Amino acid sequence: MSNLIAKEFPPYRFITIEGIDGVGKSTAVQMLAKRMGGLAMQTPDPAMSVERREIEARGRTIDKLSFYMSSMVKQRTQFEAGLQKNHVVCDRYIHSTLAYQWPRGVNLPSNLREMFPDLLWPDLSFLLFSDESTRRCRLSQREFTEGGVNQADHDEEVLTVAEQRFMAMPDLIRVDTTNLSQSLVCELLINRVIQGY
Repeated sequence: MSNLIAKEFPPYRFITIEGIDGVGKSTAVQMLAKRMGGLAMQTPDPAMSVERREIEARGRTIDKLSFYMSSMVKQRTQFEAGLQKNHVVCDRYIHSTLAYQWPRGVNLPSNLREMFPDLLWPDLSFLLFSDESTRRCRLSQREFTEGGVNQADHDEEVLTVAEQRFMAMPDLIRVDTTNLSQSLVCELLINRVIQGY
């Protein structure tokens, strides 16, 4: 299938996977990139992890929004270089940044491309979501495996706002991952990618 997608549907595509923690994004990114013979990437770049921790520790929304937006602009050259020879599948991008970092009480921009012209825009953007029971189960498994808890993954107020914002974004392709295996989620994404061409 990966060869079919690469050969039958040029040029290479930039695909983003969005959603709150615990819905299966990171696994879906890795599996989809592998199936497509592409590259799995993420925002912000792991090389920015120290700066990211410092920004998150300060907790000011405007600082976090500025950091995440500038990190995506900086990564544009990485994405474009990858797209010369591969599909690129990215774990979180503009939609997640806006869902989590946009100021409270301020409406989301209606035309993202006009407001943020320096970004490389995805060809397809998927929103993964699940019911709360499934999400919490996945988070527990991840936390057990990784040996730590990220309190932000459990902040109900932040998660509720983020979910509402995600659902208000009309350009996201919604995929319910509730009780689906990782391989089935990947198949659903592959089918939508093919339809998207």
